[in-house]
Amino acid sequence: MRESLVHVKFYYEQALKAKKDILEMEMLNLNAQKFLKRYTEIRKDELKLKIKLQQKMSLILADLKKLKEQLPSAQLPEAIRKRKEEIRKEVQEKGEYSKDIEFELERIKEKLRGLQRS
Repeated sequence: MRESLVHVKFYYEQALKAKKDILEMEMLNLNAQKFLKRYTEIRKDELKLKIKLQQKMSLILADLKKLKEQLPSAQLPEAIRKRKEEIRKEVQEKGEYSKDIEFELERIKEKLRGLQRS
């Protein structure tokens, strides 16, 4: 079997432009590979740092637990304990503290009236 060869004629300017385009593509490809390699190295370093951070945080949490166990527990006065419970109930009922300025002003005025009566 005999294959027929096809010859394509390029002018010098076309051949030169094609060669430049191919070299530019190769250069872009190599730069992309270099960028990707550097990115993967940085990403690996980031993951290593995150693992170290997680380990240190777990050690800190363990130390805090030990410290909390060793420290004596504070006995809150009954008035403070009741107020904390009231605040918790308010938060649970509302879902969160109100951001409304008028409501906050009314709440503060009510507290001031309560203090003036005492």
